[in-house]
Amino acid sequence: LAREAAAVARAAGVAISDEDAARRWRDAAANTADNRSSMLQDVQAKRETEIDAICGGVVRNAERYGIDAPLCRAMVQLIGALPRG
Repeated sequence: LAREAAAVARAAGVAISDEDAARRWRDAAANTADNRSSMLQDVQAKRETEIDAICGGVVRNAERYGIDAPLCRAMVQLIGALPRG
């Protein structure tokens, strides 16, 4: 996911390597390992999540730049398919 986002960011002119994006993701995950994420809280409460704003944004921009983002697309579909309401 981080590498796909990095590819889209590079296409938009942001200087970030796949390795740096993955490292930043791992650091954020480690720093918040004891937290219960807002998206998990939304899923558990059957509320709308921010998946479309996060991974959906990567997917839309990937399409704009002609980049494939299959993992981000899968996350949008999988999280979006969870029951709500």
